[in-house]
Amino acid sequence: MFAVAFPPFDWLWPAIAAPAIVAVLVAKAAERDAPRRAVALAALFATVGYGANLLWLWRGLALVTWWAPVGFVFAALWHGLLFGAVVGGGGALLHRRWRVPPVGWLPVCWIAWETLLAHFGALRFPWLPLGLATAAWPTLVQAAELAGVSGLSAVLVLCAALLASAWRHRGQRVRGAVHAALAVGVLGALAGYGAWRAPRIPLRPLGRVAVVQQNMPQALKIRGGAEAQYVGVLTAMTRDLATRRDARPLGLVLWPETAMDGFLAEHPEWRDSLAVAARVARAPVLAGLVDLEVIGDGRFRMYNAATLVRADGTPAPGAPYRKQHLVPMLERVPLLADASDALYGAGSGLGGFSRGADARPITIAAGRVGALICFESVIPEAARRARAAGADLLAVLTNDAWFGVSAAPHQHAAHAVLRAVETRAAVVQAANSGPSLVVDARGRMSRATPLLATATPVFDVATSDVRTPWVRYGDWLGASSALLLALAVAERLVARMGRSAANPE
Repeated sequence: MFAVAFPPFDWLWPAIAAPAIVAVLVAKAAERDAPRRAVALAALFATVGYGANLLWLWRGLALVTWWAPVGFVFAALWHGLLFGAVVGGGGALLHRRWRVPPVGWLPVCWIAWETLLAHFGALRFPWLPLGLATAAWPTLVQAAELAGVSGLSAVLVLCAALLASAWRHRGQRVRGAVHAALAVGVLGALAGYGAWRAPRIPLRPLGRVAVVQQNMPQALKIRGGAEAQYVGVLTAMTRDLATRRDARPLGLVLWPETAMDGFLAEHPEWRDSLAVAARVARAPVLAGLVDLEVIGDGRFRMYNAATLVRADGTPAPGAPYRKQHLVPMLERVPLLADASDALYGAGSGLGGFSRGADARPITIAAGRVGALICFESVIPEAARRARAAGADLLAVLTNDAWFGVSAAPHQHAAHAVLRAVETRAAVVQAANSGPSLVVDARGRMSRATPLLATATPVFDVATSDVRTPWVRYGDWLGASSALLLALAVAERLVARMGRSAANPE
C-alpha cells in the first residue's frame, strides 16, 4: 500500500491505511513487552516501503557509477533504520511506559522521524513526507500554510491512528465506531478548512513566465561532446518565443538545471548565445549552469548554479546563485565530504560539487525570484527562507532526465504544490525533460507539460502577498514532536541509570 501512496498515484487511502497497520503492529509488540520486535517491524516496513518508492534512485545512479546498487540499498536502509528507531522504538516506549494510545504516540513519533530526516545534515532526504500524498487534493493541501507539510502528515497519521484504534477495539462496537467516525471527521475538517481558505487568498498577477524544456537525454549529456548542440537548441527555442502570435511581453524565461553543462569561463560563446537569446525574447533569462570558483594552488570548487542575464543581454551583477542543498550520493557523498572530490576525480561519478552560501532573491522587473535548484524544492526550509527574504516567485530549475519515465518526476513536481501553499508564493518549475508547470498561491497546478517532450510553455503567473504562519514560525510542529520524543527517551535513560545505581551488580 505504501508503494502507491505517493504520485503518480492520486489515491489518498494508502497514505492512511499503511500507517494504521504500522500502529497496530507496534502497539501489539509493545503490549507483549517486545520492543525489539516493534523496532524490527517498523524498520522492515520503511525499508521495503520507501525502497519501493525510491527504485528510480538506482536508475539515476546507474548512469554514472557501478556503485548504484550500493547507493540504493544505503538509501533504503537509512530510511528503514531511522524509522525503526524513532517510530518503532519511540512508539513502543510511549505505549508501554506511559500507556499512551496510538492516537497520541503515532503522530508524535511519525512527525519526529520526518523532522529528523529533513535536518540530518548531508544525509537529509525528505523526499517523501506523508503529507505529499495530499498534493493532488487542492482542498486538503491548504492547511500547509499553518504548519507546513508536517501539519499535513500529522493529520493523515492522526486519521491512521484513529482507524488503528477502531480496529483494536472492534469487539466494542460503539467505541470502535466512535474512533472511525473521528477519523472521518478529522479528514473532513481538513477538507473544510481548505474549501473555506483557498478562495480567500488574494492573487496578484506577476506576469508571464516562459520555460524552455529541451528534453535532452541525460546519457547524451554524460557522454559529453554535444554541449554546443544543446546550448544551440536552448537558444533557438528561446528565440522562437518572440515569433509567437501572442506578443504580450514576457517577464522571465527559465532554462532548466545545468542547461549549460560546463563552465562559462571555458565557453565564452555560451555567454554570447545567452545574451542574444535574452535580447530577442526581450526578457531576462535565468539559466542553470555549472559554476567554477578558483581558490588557488591549482584547486577549485564546482557548483550547481543558476545565472541571470537581463533583457538587454547584460549579465546581472553579483555571483550566480549556487545550490545550497546537494543531492546525497549524486552531488556530494554523505559523511565523506573530504573524499568526495577524490571519488569524483577517480571517475566514480560521485560527489564533486560544493555547497553554495545563502543568497538573496534575484530582482527582475516583475518582482523578486527565489531560485531553487532541483533537490532544493523538496527542502521546505529553502523555500521558506527565499519567501521570508522577499521572493514573489519561486523558480525551480531541475533536470529529472536522470530518472526517465518513472515516479521520480511526478513525486518531484508534487513538492511544488506544497511549497506554493506553505509560502503562498507562485512556483514555476522548469524541467529539462518535464514536467514543467506553474502553481499559483492557492496551490493550483496547471498546464503541466508531458514527460520526455520538447516544449516552450508560457505561464500566466499569479502570486500573493500573504505572509503565512509557516513562513513566520517555521516547522514548529516538527520541532515540538522531536522535542517531546527526545524528552521521553531522556526520561527513560535517566530512570534506567537510576535503577542501575541503586542496584549495582
